Amino acid sequence: MSVSRRVVLGVAGLMVLALATLGYQLWVVMQMQNVNEELSKVNFVAASQLLRMEEEAEEIESQSRKYFAIADSGMRALVDEGLQVRMDSFDQRLTELQATLESWEAPDEVALLAQAWTDF
Repeated sequence: MSVSRRVVLGVAGLMVLALATLGYQLWVVMQMQNVNEELSKVNFVAASQLLRMEEEAEEIESQSRKYFAIADSGMRALVDEGLQVRMDSFDQRLTELQATLESWEAPDEVALLAQAWTDF
């Protein structure tokens, strides 16, 4: 094999490697565009409200356990008051969420959450 043929094959190999790298980089950019598109569909206001509602639900559960564990009626009244405040806060956040997501693609899920809260 002559020297010029080796040089040509070496350059061709490097070009193939460069094109493969370019193809991979384009694929990564397309994946990032898809991720950004999905993220742009997320309603961040609704997501933050849902996060706060989840925290409120945990507090309601904690307060409920305390309510049933306490035998003293005075302490039970205090816990009941705190529980009522948490439940009112959750109800307010649910109302805000429903107002925020009026034109959302999936109002059924919000309606199911509202129904579950009413049943609770």
